[in-house]
Amino acid sequence: ALGDTIAKKLGKTNAEVWHAIGKDNAETFYEFYPGFFQRENLYSFLSSLHDIHVEITRLIPGAKPPGIAIENISSDEALFIYRSKRRKFNYFRGLLDGAAAHYHEKITITVAEKGDDFLKLKLKFPYQIRNRKIYRLNNLLRFLPSLAAKSGVLTTIILFIVAFLAKTV
Repeated sequence: ALGDTIAKKLGKTNAEVWHAIGKDNAETFYEFYPGFFQRENLYSFLSSLHDIHVEITRLIPGAKPPGIAIENISSDEALFIYRSKRRKFNYFRGLLDGAAAHYHEKITITVAEKGDDFLKLKLKFPYQIRNRKIYRLNNLLRFLPSLAAKSGVLTTIILFIVAFLAKTV
């Protein structure tokens, strides 16, 4: 295979070569798709990878990126699941290291489980992690100071609409 040939010429292992290619590709992806990297930190970026893969599949016909999922397991740890039929786990680890370098973050990576076509990594971040959900209606009413005020305005609007509809029927 190509990786074996390159590794032999460089005096490195196949794993080292694929890791280096993955790490380098993280910066290449940043050059071509800077919008994908506009995240607050590495955790936010990793959380958005599924959506990024959906977009890449749309942009590049025939692309079949690996499956990716992330789930929080503590206030500063997440379980990152990578599924790939091609089993390029060293390449993926390089991408992960490259992304961490891009965000200037030092994370601890531990292999939690490895199968033929999947890799589960436990990632420890140097900060508190959380999934942040933005509610559009809440964003629309952000000028109101409290949840009670927002609920009151929303209830008034709904009651006004219902009363108007009841009167016209």
